[in-house]
Amino acid sequence: MRGSAHVRLEDPRAVLRRDARTLIDHPYHAAVAAPLPDAPDCPVFPASNVWNTPVGSLPKHKRSAKIAKAIGAGLNVHADFGSGLWEGGPIGIPVTVVDGSQATSLVDFRYDEESDPGPYPIPPDVAIEGGPGADGDRHAIIVDSDSCTLYELFDLWPAWDAGSGAIWNLRSNALRPRGWTSADAAGLPILPGLARYDEVASGVLRASPDQVTEALVEAFGGPATEAVPVIVLNGNGVPGIGEAVAERIIPGGFRVAVSQNASDFDHAETLIVVGSPDDVALAERVRDLLGVGSVSVSVGSGIAPVTVVVGKDFTG
Repeated sequence: MRGSAHVRLEDPRAVLRRDARTLIDHPYHAAVAAPLPDAPDCPVFPASNVWNTPVGSLPKHKRSAKIAKAIGAGLNVHADFGSGLWEGGPIGIPVTVVDGSQATSLVDFRYDEESDPGPYPIPPDVAIEGGPGADGDRHAIIVDSDSCTLYELFDLWPAWDAGSGAIWNLRSNALRPRGWTSADAAGLPILPGLARYDEVASGVLRASPDQVTEALVEAFGGPATEAVPVIVLNGNGVPGIGEAVAERIIPGGFRVAVSQNASDFDHAETLIVVGSPDDVALAERVRDLLGVGSVSVSVGSGIAPVTVVVGKDFTG
């Protein structure tokens, strides 16, 4: 088994909060992402893929102004590079490269209805985000260098069980079912959004934030999906709160599109925010499904119809 670790540029969810003018309007000219050094025959998706498409010459998205306002046009871009350790664990999301001889395993998924069943070629010493004892997202990214298959897992634990898993053919533009989660809450592959050491060392970072933002715009602003996307912000500090919210709202026709921490964990009451008075009925449905919360309208508050800031009144 061959393995290598690389540092990711930004979680796509965090990119949403960055400087909108830089992320959306600036004319970057990204090239096709380079193959992984340990998988030189595997592209990081085809050259025609949206992840490898220069966006500087594309027309501005019709919702550009709204997205810019939601992100905060006056904010600065923070490229969250790092190396070494943080709180005792390695920084960044590592990539493990295996070949076709690696034995495969079935994984017990908590979100099995939106996970690819596999099997997954997980080596015993697979690299996990934060290290083997981490209590964070515990992402694992595996590339089979023979089949050029990308396997991504969220919250992976030995033996094996995980929150969710997704599989992509790196030679194909084929999509997974629309609206499904992935190893990332936004439903996107993680690998093409990483800033890798080999690219940084070469002086050319080919995956630009524009592409991450564009992919998210398509996820939120493209053709309607059956389930209504909801942004969940953990405002009470309870681990796994996004999963608990998902279990409540999915049966009501919603899906968790983004799940991340709020700016603090001091929210006593759950707040359900919509960006238009026209969406109040959606917020009221979410409140009924959760059993708690107050509804608020904040014009231009986000690019998903509903945002839930989970307070201490929600107990799962």
